[in-house]
Amino acid sequence: MSALALAAVPARAEGETDTGPCAALVDYLRGALAGSVPDLAVDRGLDYREREGNLEGRLTSTGRTQPRAYTVLITPACRAETRRGAAPAATSAARAWTQRREPGWIDRGRILLCTMQDPASLGEVAAWTADPDHAEVRAVCVSELATWPGAESVRDQILGRAVRQPAGSRQGRWEIDPAVVATANVMGTPELHEALLPVLAAAHAHQALGYDRLEEAICAGAGTMSEDRARTCSTPPADAEDEWRQSRQTSRLLTTGLATAVFAGAVTGAFVERHDETGRRIATGAGVPLGALIGITTFGVALGSVASRHYKSGPHSAGDKVLGATVLVGGSVVGGLLGGLAARALAASPGARAPVTAVALAPIYLTTVFVLNLD
Repeated sequence: MSALALAAVPARAEGETDTGPCAALVDYLRGALAGSVPDLAVDRGLDYREREGNLEGRLTSTGRTQPRAYTVLITPACRAETRRGAAPAATSAARAWTQRREPGWIDRGRILLCTMQDPASLGEVAAWTADPDHAEVRAVCVSELATWPGAESVRDQILGRAVRQPAGSRQGRWEIDPAVVATANVMGTPELHEALLPVLAAAHAHQALGYDRLEEAICAGAGTMSEDRARTCSTPPADAEDEWRQSRQTSRLLTTGLATAVFAGAVTGAFVERHDETGRRIATGAGVPLGALIGITTFGVALGSVASRHYKSGPHSAGDKVLGATVLVGGSVVGGLLGGLAARALAASPGARAPVTAVALAPIYLTTVFVLNLD
């Protein structure tokens, strides 16, 4: 009996009618599923400014499958009905989109539910916005959360991860989620701009990409600013990202110069002192870091191979992590010792001491210079 009752729920939901302000929306949502699947754009492989700019373009586009084509269908009256929980047919029709297999329907269904500010969907918004392939959802939902009743904790959770270090970021660079910057510029309300003040502060602290564009959006419209926002925008750093970029370039040049001086100094010292035990000690010392690096790599590969075979069932325990760290430290120590001994043996001849030093330090020096000059 209970199974029959559960099976009947979708049928009743599908047959619900709405004669209120959401009636036209319900008809559209149910009929649209028979049409073409909306495209889902994913900006992988592009630099930050391209990703953010492309997203702004999609959010403002009037194309028939772009987010704006759907959000404009939701009137203030329909949103008010949805907030009160009085538009079950409309929310059911929008949720039907999210239950399709195609990412395009899922994306647009989530956008609709956020724009309607459906109370029943609020608990899912944090998970929706964590999906990296749904930038439009993040943008629209972040914008709506600024005025969504009872959404403060969800909004704070989402905005708390807006300033981030993407996986594989060069030199540990930080960025603001392009969706947050895009929505602040093209969909931002005064309420959203106020809510984004902590994001702007975090972006400044981490010198994050996107800071200038976010500051530009937040500090627009002086007549609607709170005291905190006015204070933040009263003395904004002009072109902060350019200053940070120049500062990093200066730091890179200084660090590259220091690394070059150490490398050249060690090779020169080994050559000048080649007939003395000092030259041999320099060559021996040069072999230690290379050996340590080889040791860490070798032990790390072995540890990873063992872990992949024995820990497929779940995450490692704290003890496993301590053991792994211990193994890597051990690999460094053993590798460094063996590297030093090998370099010492190779530098037995005075004429070999400078070349041994150069060969031992070259991989570390070149890697350091390469990493420092990545942008």
